[in-house]
Amino acid sequence: MDAVPPARARLVLLAILLATAPLSACRQRHDREGPTATPAAASSPAAPTETARLAPVPSPRPGSASPGCGSPPGAGAVPGTTSVRTITAGGRERTYRLHVPAGYSTTTPLALVFNFHGLGSNAFEQEVYSGLVPLSDREGFLLVSPQGVSNSWLIAPGVDDVAFTRQVASALAGEFCIDTNRVYSTGMSNGAFMSSTLACLAGDLVAAVAPVAGVAFREGFCGRPTPVVAFHGTADAAVAFEGGTLPTGGRYAGVMPMMAGWAGHNGCDESPAETRVSPSVRMLHYQGCTAATALYIVDGGGHTWPGAIDVPRLGPTTKEISAAELIWSFFQSHPRR
Repeated sequence: MDAVPPARARLVLLAILLATAPLSACRQRHDREGPTATPAAASSPAAPTETARLAPVPSPRPGSASPGCGSPPGAGAVPGTTSVRTITAGGRERTYRLHVPAGYSTTTPLALVFNFHGLGSNAFEQEVYSGLVPLSDREGFLLVSPQGVSNSWLIAPGVDDVAFTRQVASALAGEFCIDTNRVYSTGMSNGAFMSSTLACLAGDLVAAVAPVAGVAFREGFCGRPTPVVAFHGTADAAVAFEGGTLPTGGRYAGVMPMMAGWAGHNGCDESPAETRVSPSVRMLHYQGCTAATALYIVDGGGHTWPGAIDVPRLGPTTKEISAAELIWSFFQSHPRR
């Protein structure tokens, strides 16, 4: 694995997202309408393309071991290490970090986890901040930390990040032994919005998602029910728990309306059950769902990743739970069925 000098790790303090991306389901023209707004009118010149991309996806075929099972991975893919890879997507060269778990076998299909950074951060910093690399080695899953164009997701002009994600997944499935029923996505803030978007627009790819500090839902834009577990602090100053204006100027309806949207989409009962997990953490678990839906609320928590290193300017970081551990446990429990 890449060495992470303490000084370099501390750069996370300077780069995790303060200004988050708006919740558009992929294009800036919706940004200032907010996440609950009606999509742009069909008369818009871009409407035919958008309508095709945002239409609900068909139910996926049953997954299985990927084509890469039984084949040796390419150069640089050494178990227990991280490499930076390049792929051409949408006519531009893009990169992502791939951690191959220690003990990787070409005959055992593994889960694949996407891990998206926040706006202004990058793939390396998210890899360090999330704490998912040690879990990758311990639990045996492939970890992909993609790099966004202009350190962002869903807002760079002319960039289709959903298509990019699909292309990376397809390339890795051809090289590594992946269980195509166990492809997942998590991310921080703008990366959480990216994961929420994948749950809507790429339900045939991701089996479950875990947005941290930025769960989003757009009525009418999402396809199949998808398991969702979200994490959010009540003192988040960037993506306010109760909703408000984002640093980028877009509007956020609030965490509970977003979760209510997912609960309705996932066939849940209207009112969730609440469990006290620790002195400052509550879990809302929606009942009767077709796809599991849950929210961890950190009372007094900031715009932070639970269990991660402290980032004082982003507010308090709880150490009472580990988002990384809980996310992986949720993913393990929710392969595509």
